[in-house]
Amino acid sequence: MKQLQSDLRSNLLFVFRHFPLAEIHPFALPAAAAAEAAGLQMHSWAMHNRLFERQQQLDPASLLQHARALRLHVDRFVSDAQSPNVQRRIAGDMEGGARSGVNGTPTFFANGLRVDGGYAYENLAAALNRAASVRIATVREGTVSRCASTRRVRERKPLLSASAGT
Repeated sequence: MKQLQSDLRSNLLFVFRHFPLAEIHPFALPAAAAAEAAGLQMHSWAMHNRLFERQQQLDPASLLQHARALRLHVDRFVSDAQSPNVQRRIAGDMEGGARSGVNGTPTFFANGLRVDGGYAYENLAAALNRAASVRIATVREGTVSRCASTRRVRERKPLLSASAGT
């Protein structure tokens, strides 16, 4: 994913949604809340990357260590992670994922279409190119789907969104 982001830069809008599989990963839900709480202090991606790189360190004590390492206001981090707003956001992501047919992580979509067949660079790049071609043809026919903003469609920029759990 990082290689695609680097290669496509402003032509790619990457959207992350939470889909914590708590029955498989007991700390998935607290990790999702930690990422959301960090985001309220403008460190969402830093926390996301840290959690991804340290998947064996997702217990409550480790989550606090991650918050300190990112120099977050720890009391606010703890409060935000437990807040109803953060919990609702995660639940909303999970509901949206379930409605979209997500049953595991990661799950990728390109312009609203699920990408199947693996998540190697070549497969994702091909899916983006196909989705961009479909989107351009759709715009030429005079319709725009609700998946992407009209501005991105007019600029012929592909959109890849991902639903993934921590």
